[in-house]
Amino acid sequence: MTISIRPDILTASGHYFDFLDPTHNVVQVADIAHALSQVCRFAGHTREFYSVAQHSVLVSDVVSPENALIALFHDAVEAYIGDVTRPLKNLLPEYRVIEARLQADIFRKLGLPAQIPAEVKHADLILLATEQRDLMPEHDDEWSLIAHVDPLPDSIVAWSPDEAEEYFLDRYWELTDPDGPARIPLDRQTKPASTKYADMALCSSPLSYDEAVRMEAELMPLLRYLGSPGDWGYGTKLGRLTEVLHGLRGEIRQSGKAAAALETKDQDGAA
Repeated sequence: MTISIRPDILTASGHYFDFLDPTHNVVQVADIAHALSQVCRFAGHTREFYSVAQHSVLVSDVVSPENALIALFHDAVEAYIGDVTRPLKNLLPEYRVIEARLQADIFRKLGLPAQIPAEVKHADLILLATEQRDLMPEHDDEWSLIAHVDPLPDSIVAWSPDEAEEYFLDRYWELTDPDGPARIPLDRQTKPASTKYADMALCSSPLSYDEAVRMEAELMPLLRYLGSPGDWGYGTKLGRLTEVLHGLRGEIRQSGKAAAALETKDQDGAA
C-alpha cells in the first residue's frame, strides 16, 4: 500500500505550512520564536544546547538598528524546515531552491526586505566564530568561512529553550514597539565567561570566620528540610537547588576554615 504524505506541516499555532505553495501559509512571530527556540544549532553537536533563536537574537544585537529586525529573522525559515548544516545544504541544490522560495514568502509577510543585507551576513559570521570558540568541541583545523573573522570579546552563555523564546519575542517587541512597556534588560547579548556558576568566586571579598559560621548556621535548617537532591528528583529544579546549596555550604565552610587559619596566623604574628 502506498502512503501519500502531504507537503505540509502543522505549526505550533495550529496552522498548516505548505512547502510547495506558500502563498496561503500563515506566518506568525510566535510560531517562529517557539520553533527556533527548540532547534539546536550545528545539528546538535554543541557542548550544550544552543538554539537558533538565541543565535538570531545575538545577531540582531550585533548589527546596526536599521538592520536589527531582519537580522532577528534571518533564519526564520528554519522554524519550518529545520537547521540543515551548511555543508549538507551545498549538496542539496533542490533544497536551497525550496528554502529560498519559503524565505522570500516569510520575509514578504513579515514586511522585511527581500534580501538579507551584507551587514547581517557578516554579523552571522561573527556569531559563527564566537559559537565555534565557545560551544563547539576542541579541534585543530581552521574553518575557512571564518578564517579572518574576529569573534565577540565575551563568551556566549547558552539559554534554555524557554529563555530563548522569551528573549526572541522580547527583542521583536523591542524593535517593533520601542515605546511599549520595558521588558527584559538589553544586556542579555553575552556574559563574561566568569559568570558561569562553576567559575564564580564565592563572593567579591573573602568571608571572615564569623561570617562563614553565621551563614552556615542560617543555611542548615533549609538544608535539613531539603534533604538530598535525589529526594526531589535529579534533573528537577528543586533537586538542582538542593545540590547547589549543599555545594555552597561546603564552600562557605572551607572559606571559614581559611579565614580562621589566617586570623590565627595574624594573631600569632602580632604576639
